[in-house]
Amino acid sequence: MKRNKSFSGTPFYLVATPIGNLEEFSPRAVNVLRSVDFICAEDTRTSAVLLNHFGIKKELISVHKFNEQSKLELILNKLKNGEKGAFISDAGYPLISDPGHPLVKALIANDFSVSVINGPSALLPALIGSALDTETFTFIGFLKGNNKDVLNTLKRYKSYKDTLIIYEAPHRVVKTIATIYTVFAERKLVIARELSKLHEEYIYTSLAEFSANPPTDLKGEIVLVIEGNKDEENNDLADLLDKVELLISNENMSVKKATSVVALLYNVSKNKLYNAYLKR
Repeated sequence: MKRNKSFSGTPFYLVATPIGNLEEFSPRAVNVLRSVDFICAEDTRTSAVLLNHFGIKKELISVHKFNEQSKLELILNKLKNGEKGAFISDAGYPLISDPGHPLVKALIANDFSVSVINGPSALLPALIGSALDTETFTFIGFLKGNNKDVLNTLKRYKSYKDTLIIYEAPHRVVKTIATIYTVFAERKLVIARELSKLHEEYIYTSLAEFSANPPTDLKGEIVLVIEGNKDEENNDLADLLDKVELLISNENMSVKKATSVVALLYNVSKNKLYNAYLKR
């Protein structure tokens, strides 16, 4: 167990930045960035525009997904020498579909404390404005990999009852929604785009309706909010199939034996469970 009190010393700050509207950058965030000696930024050119707007002049260190491992030693040495630092991404929270995870792991491993400075985010405004269920939700982020990888990811979330949140680029959004539709079938869909900016928009539709007649003018940053699986029978079946999978992988049971055991324990048809597993 490790307990790091953030303000027993000076923490390394993880600062959320505006996703569009500069007025959402809090006075606390500005003061924190003015107080440190150096700022790690995903794209120093983008960050320089933001920092110049608020009159913040600090050493900038470029830290992105292609170089963050190689920059760890530089950052740790600066902190060991008593310098104070912060990390920002291009927009929103660091680490949320953005670089920074290796850095935070290294900070904790080297006994440096961290403090997150709250601020703008795209996923929560999209969820709250969607009118879909906010009780439980799952953030998927960007769908990564080739088409097969995307399909496998979607199949993994197909049975989730949670509202699902996905980030997508405008040039891929039509194709992505069409792919989601092939896996999820008919569900409610809300597209939130350009959040906090002049052209902010919420589009309330469904996977079927959008796929049949997709708009051609979707630009800017896009968040997809998708209704969870409301089919209780299929949700229950998916849970049972997960239990079958555990028996197969952990107990080395055959598919036939594992489905028979689960069917007996949960009082369902073993043939139905067996056939469902084969179709999975």
